[in-house]
Amino acid sequence: MQEPPEYLNSEDAAKVLSVSLSKLYMMRQHDQLPFIKNGRNILYRRSSLLEFLNNLEQHSATGANT
Repeated sequence: MQEPPEYLNSEDAAKVLSVSLSKLYMMRQHDQLPFIKNGRNILYRRSSLLEFLNNLEQHSATGANT
């Protein structure tokens, strides 16, 4: 079985995060997501996206108790 790629384009990153491309763009513009810019190409590291989702989960859990 083949492992998923470590670097994702915008379309695939949006799918991982379950957001639209415009939402992904807004998140990137507001420095909410780490990304790699190589010329005109924007790439996202899969592990960074999963870490971002994990942090959201932790923030939601701690925010509900305050």
